[in-house]
Amino acid sequence: MEGQVNGGTYSALVERLTSHNNAPDATFTTPFLMFFHQFSTSEDLFEALVRRYLIEPPPNLGQEDFRVWVEKKLTPIRLRVANTFRAWLEQHWVDDSDDRVLDRIQQFARNVMMDSQPALAGRILEAITKKVNGVMSQSPKHIHRPRGESHSAYTPPPPPILPRSLKRLSFLEVDPLELARQLTIMESRLFCAIDPSELVGQEWAKKDRRSAMNVRGMTVLSTKITQWVAATILSEPDVKRRYIILKHFVKIGDRCLALNNYNTLMAILSALNSSTIIRLKKTWEQMSSKTRVMFEHLREATDHSRNYAQYRAKLRKVNPPCLPFLGLYLTDLTFTEDGNPPLRNNGRLINFDKYVKVWRIIQDLQRFQIPYSLHTIPEIQEWLTGWIENGGYGPGGPNITYGSVSQMSSAGGSQFSGMGGSLNGLGVNVDAYEMGHLGAQDLYRVSCYLEPREEEMDEMTREFENKVKMLEKAGFL
Repeated sequence: MEGQVNGGTYSALVERLTSHNNAPDATFTTPFLMFFHQFSTSEDLFEALVRRYLIEPPPNLGQEDFRVWVEKKLTPIRLRVANTFRAWLEQHWVDDSDDRVLDRIQQFARNVMMDSQPALAGRILEAITKKVNGVMSQSPKHIHRPRGESHSAYTPPPPPILPRSLKRLSFLEVDPLELARQLTIMESRLFCAIDPSELVGQEWAKKDRRSAMNVRGMTVLSTKITQWVAATILSEPDVKRRYIILKHFVKIGDRCLALNNYNTLMAILSALNSSTIIRLKKTWEQMSSKTRVMFEHLREATDHSRNYAQYRAKLRKVNPPCLPFLGLYLTDLTFTEDGNPPLRNNGRLINFDKYVKVWRIIQDLQRFQIPYSLHTIPEIQEWLTGWIENGGYGPGGPNITYGSVSQMSSAGGSQFSGMGGSLNGLGVNVDAYEMGHLGAQDLYRVSCYLEPREEEMDEMTREFENKVKMLEKAGFL
């Protein structure tokens, strides 16, 4: 891009950051402060900014030339340095890395800046006070929202669609649109809390589970939604009633698309398109042409061909609120970071263009960090959390059921209780199944049990026979 800094030495980048010739440029200052930890340290930045603030005039200047130098160069540089300190403190501070220089910034503002620029020093000390008191941590950092897109502030939430009873919820009795809304609230809450620091340096992929908590939380929740969809469909042994569940999930996906909630839609489709569910031929044969068209429309909207070209084109035009597919952002960030070296010109210059590219991806994500204007229904939220997060039972225990589809008895048994021996014979832990805690492999085995195919049954029979032989050899049989 014309005028963009592609690379430079560290000192040259700091000089550009505090230049007296150029007006502040967010396309440079924001990526620099967001990523400087990738090529420098907090101490280095502090010392570089101090050197810029204390810049010496050229030798042998006359009185008038010195006055012009102070007016045209020294004063603008000091203003830029002060603003950089403030932006660093208020928007880009990383506690673990930056707290070690907080006292030094405070001392510099109080002992040096206060004498020459008291107003600037006062603003920095105010920012430090807020930092120490934790005021800044109360709001998301540097979220740039386009004008006219503060949707939630002006749009009243639509009236909720309540089921007949909130005390004993039934999956099929909760309207698909309301389920989509409540799932949207759950995921949007995490998405809006994602801080840019969670997206820098692939923090979400590191072993330290304390890093990128919101990114990790959203990824885990999406995975559990996928597991919940598959397990719910497989919880019904009757093929016709199983299709009713599947159809309900297709409708929920359609309502998610209407809400511009692509992340939950992707999670639902991951289950419906999985080998575990897509192989249920008898179940899919029940699908009407109308539902089939709806399902195919969902698949087209999330088509991954040509690197999700259709989805990306739609996303560029959509107005928030919108919950984009987080996984694609993480993929783009990983590709950009891994595909661009940190240095250029034979290692002489910092490859600043790399960090600008990563920043643009993060900036695009940030424009969607606008909460939905929707009513939270605590009973449905708890019910969904119970099934998605906690397995088979929600906070209300057996009273929270799938209703007529897969009724839980007061003792907690399911319609599969009579299948225990058969499922155990396939190597499936029935207790785990009834509690909704099966892994992908076991869910596939249940799918094969529900709708066996000859070749699959032969394979499972051989596997079962091999297990029997192993137990016989070990003396257990």
